[in-house]
Amino acid sequence: VTTVVDGPFGSDPPATGKHELQLHMRAAATSALSSHVGFLAGLTPSLARDALGLFALAGSGALGFYAVLSPMHDAAGGRPPA
Repeated sequence: VTTVVDGPFGSDPPATGKHELQLHMRAAATSALSSHVGFLAGLTPSLARDALGLFALAGSGALGFYAVLSPMHDAAGGRPPA
């Protein structure tokens, strides 16, 4: 059995909110994967100050948080500006 843990950045949309994390989870559930999949949620500076948002992500099934505490990750919804 192989386990894949998906990171929150480098995908569209980045998994920095409950809705975006659920989109990633649904996409994995409907694909023909033959492995276990887990998801990390993106921890941005604004989310680090939002305790309710953190609890919502943790309750949505995130295995953990990928922390990038640089302001550039807040500018484009969790990704550096292009």
